[in-house]
Amino acid sequence: MVTNETSKFKAGIVQDGADNIRDGLALIDEYAKRSAAEGCRVLCFPEAFLTGYSTDLPVSVKRDGPEIARIGAIAKETGVDLLAGFIEREGSLYISQGLFLADGRTAFYRKTHLGEKETEVFDPGNELPVFRLSCGLQAAVQICVETHFPEISQVYALKGAEVIFSPFAVPGSVLKREKIWKKYIPARSYDNRVYMACCNLLDNEHGGGLFVTGPDGEMIAEDFSGERGLLTFDIDRESVRAYRDGAQRSMQYRFYPERRRPELYVTP
Repeated sequence: MVTNETSKFKAGIVQDGADNIRDGLALIDEYAKRSAAEGCRVLCFPEAFLTGYSTDLPVSVKRDGPEIARIGAIAKETGVDLLAGFIEREGSLYISQGLFLADGRTAFYRKTHLGEKETEVFDPGNELPVFRLSCGLQAAVQICVETHFPEISQVYALKGAEVIFSPFAVPGSVLKREKIWKKYIPARSYDNRVYMACCNLLDNEHGGGLFVTGPDGEMIAEDFSGERGLLTFDIDRESVRAYRDGAQRSMQYRFYPERRRPELYVTP
C-alpha cells in the first residue's frame, strides 16, 4: 500500500512551440523551472517539441547529442522529470519522446504506430514500455495517432501504467481538437483505469490543447484557450489502485483489462 506521503503527485503538461532548437531548449528550461515552483514532479511537452514537427525535411537530433544532454541537465537542476518530444536521427528518423528523470536516468520511447504520411519519412519503434519515474509513478507514452489504438492503452494498463502521457502535433483548430478528444480519451481512461494526459503542439500550424482524464473517465483538467502555457493537475495513485488491487468488488471498481479473453480476439 502506498502511503499518503507518496501517493499524490502534481504533474504538468505544456501547449507551446518554438521556431528552432535553441528556442525549444529555452522553453523547456523555462517551463521546467515554472513547474518546479508550482510543485510538479513530472512535466510533459508535446510531440517533437524540441525540433519542431514536420514531414518535409524534418529537423532532427541524435540521442547522444548536446541538445539531449542539456534536457537531462535541466531535469536534474529543477528536480522535475521531463518528457520532451523530438525527431530522432539514428540511421533512420524516428518520432521520439525522451524521459529525462530528476535522478539522472534517461529513457526513450519511439512512436510505434505512424500516421499515413509519417510512414514515408519515419521508421516505427517496436516496444511499448512502462517507465518508473523518479517520483515513483509508473508512466507510459502514447503519441498522437497512437491514442486511436485501444490495444496500446490496454497493454500499458496491464503492465502497470498509472498515467499515460499523450503528446500530440495535430494541426488545425483547438476547438476541433477539444471535440475529438472528448469523444474518446475519457474511454481510454475509464476502460483501463488510468490517467490520460494529452498535450498538443501550439505554433503557427498546430492549434494546441490540453486535456486530462482520471481513472474513472472523468475530466480533471483542461485548457482549450489556444494560449501558450502550462496546465497542472493532481495524480493520486490510490485512485488507480482502488480499481486494480481487488479490494473493491463492486462493478464501480472493476478493472476491465484483467477480464479479457484474448483467445477470442482473432481477426480474419
